[in-house]
Amino acid sequence: MKIIPIIMRKSSEGEDQEFVNLIASNIPDSLVYQRHRMPGIYAATGDWMVILSATSSFITICSAIWCAYKSLTKNSSNDNERVLIQLQDDSGNHEQIVIDGNTTKEVFIEHFKQTIETRRINEKTGQDEIDKIEQSGTWVRRN
Repeated sequence: MKIIPIIMRKSSEGEDQEFVNLIASNIPDSLVYQRHRMPGIYAATGDWMVILSATSSFITICSAIWCAYKSLTKNSSNDNERVLIQLQDDSGNHEQIVIDGNTTKEVFIEHFKQTIETRRINEKTGQDEIDKIEQSGTWVRRN
């Protein structure tokens, strides 16, 4: 399963990278990819991706995302800081979850749990997807 975290405000590449690294560092066996920059193209939404292991537990994933969100917003005076978490399963189906100042950890975990329960993570398909990503020339592995 892929997680594509998107900070929903102007952010720097360093801030985006830190956000993704916080998520990935707390999820064992996850892989981080950054979209390969093309000449004339600047940072854009969805430039980072975390690939989850088939053995990752949903509570570990939730905790990592929540901690990264709280870290991102800890010094913000804006209660409407939002992060979009886009999930893509092995079949290519997408689900999006928005976390903002009105989202409680409990609501986020329940929404995430319902999303994960409807998705299948297949280890074989996952490896095929990783191979396709790495051979695409579009993504560069960062860990």
